[in-house]
Amino acid sequence: YGLKSVASITGPGLSVLAENYGQQHASSVEPYETADLLIVDDIDKALAWTKRGLQTLWMIADTRERTKKRTVITSQLTPTAFFGGLDLVAGPENKFSLSLLDRLKPLSVFEFKGRPRRGVQ
Repeated sequence: YGLKSVASITGPGLSVLAENYGQQHASSVEPYETADLLIVDDIDKALAWTKRGLQTLWMIADTRERTKKRTVITSQLTPTAFFGGLDLVAGPENKFSLSLLDRLKPLSVFEFKGRPRRGVQ
């Protein structure tokens, strides 16, 4: 698939990274912007998003979109529920979710149902 680098981060890790961006050196987000594939696991488990954190999330997504990098996001929520929650933080007038979704195109949604399999060998 031509992937030379893969980065992964959990939802809570991403929200902490996003919130602290600016207080830390800018290179802290660079691996997530430049990896050929970024996997964000359980983004719905992220800590409470703030406007500052959303700006950093958008910046990462925007950089990945402009450089044609692939992103995989997992969540227990539907995209509508998750992105609607982000709009509550950003304010509905900002249309944050539409802008972020635009950065994630082409977008494919897969829904899996059944019992959780974590920890099962």
